[in-house]
Amino acid sequence: MRGKKRRPLAEGSAPNELVNENSTPGSLENQDFLDPPVRPDGKRKEGAEGVDYEAIFRSLPPGDLSSPHRKMLKDSGIHDTVARQRGYRTLFISKGSRSVLKSLGFSSTQIRLPALLIPIYSPTGFITSCQIRPDDPRIREGKPVKYETPFNAQNVLDVHPASQKKIANPEEPLFITEGIKKGDAL
Repeated sequence: MRGKKRRPLAEGSAPNELVNENSTPGSLENQDFLDPPVRPDGKRKEGAEGVDYEAIFRSLPPGDLSSPHRKMLKDSGIHDTVARQRGYRTLFISKGSRSVLKSLGFSSTQIRLPALLIPIYSPTGFITSCQIRPDDPRIREGKPVKYETPFNAQNVLDVHPASQKKIANPEEPLFITEGIKKGDAL
């Protein structure tokens, strides 16, 4: 991890933030993830293989939620503090948002904006994947695809940042839910 160091945990930030010492915070310019790797046949790789989710999320400017997304989270029983700790954010219609989603491994057919971007955390506090919830989902086999996961991404365990210290304690109750929002609403 040349050029990167761990930033101490600050209140409201995710654990183990990776910081690229050679870039300015919030800058998407000159970031490696915006230029996906090339396969031996000369074509660009598409999908989640080799995606550094942590670096991509840390390079994004501070996120905000649109009013409809904030209302959706509240109506789902997710407290503002829990949403802020998770790092939910709205991606609006822009070339920058499309580039970010492409770099996260979403295929062109999956990218529909605006969308709610949802980071997925490992039990150790690293962002290991993500999902989007487009406002206008695509239709597949006659049904809307409410949540999109990066193309070729593997399923991963998600542990909310506020629960990471408790996960190793066998005395703490463990709740398993099907979706991230359902877990965040507990």
